[in-house]
Amino acid sequence: NNSKQLTSSTAFSKDGEVMVYTICDYGEDAIIECELYWRKMLEDGTWAKENKLPPQINAEGSTTTQPSFGKQDDDKIELFFVSNREGGTGGMDIYKTTVNEEMEWSDPENVKSINTVGDDITPFYNDATSTIYLSTNGRVGMGGFDVYRATFDSGIFTDIENIGAEYNSAQEDIYYTVNEDETEAHMSSNRFGSLFLEDKFETCCFDIYQVRIKPCEVDLLALLFDKDTEMELTGVTLTIRDLNDEEAEDIVVTNEEGN
Repeated sequence: NNSKQLTSSTAFSKDGEVMVYTICDYGEDAIIECELYWRKMLEDGTWAKENKLPPQINAEGSTTTQPSFGKQDDDKIELFFVSNREGGTGGMDIYKTTVNEEMEWSDPENVKSINTVGDDITPFYNDATSTIYLSTNGRVGMGGFDVYRATFDSGIFTDIENIGAEYNSAQEDIYYTVNEDETEAHMSSNRFGSLFLEDKFETCCFDIYQVRIKPCEVDLLALLFDKDTEMELTGVTLTIRDLNDEEAEDIVVTNEEGN
């Protein structure tokens, strides 16, 4: 930490040995400009010297911030980050890069499958479910920034959806993070009910919120009858198939006695 700079938005690799964080300075007209740095943990538990990510990541004349580690393989790690550099789809965009064991960073890639003409920020990738969570004001939602999720499939993010009114508010909802089995999440929001400085600024400030997620279970009772006679059919086999997922296994139930 440096008293003359803003230090924030820290991300840790899954093994905890690499830290990426943001350092910001005030530029012209009090505009905050940010860049990403990294450190490695030493054997004694302290952090090694500071290293700035290369110029292809910290593009000159733009802000680069909000790092979040993604998929981690044996030889490389993904890193998502946010930038307003030239060539994006609009405003703040989410980008992706990879780093190997020698800390060599690849050229960043604009994640066009999820970015909008608005601001797309605070990415968080759940490696266990291949799902990315982000906040955006570039889609029709419930407030300013809403939390969305998308699933990584065949090289792109698909099935982008608003995670719903149970999570999002009419205000700003950002920095959504969730555990691997997606039973507990945390987020930052300035929704009504957050602490505020003055009554006239009731949504001025952000608080941290905890979300406990209960799995949805469906009990399906299927009764089978003969179409013509309307008599109960016994000794039948019922197959339930997910038409939206070709790889999902069929559920097959046989009832030898009833319908």
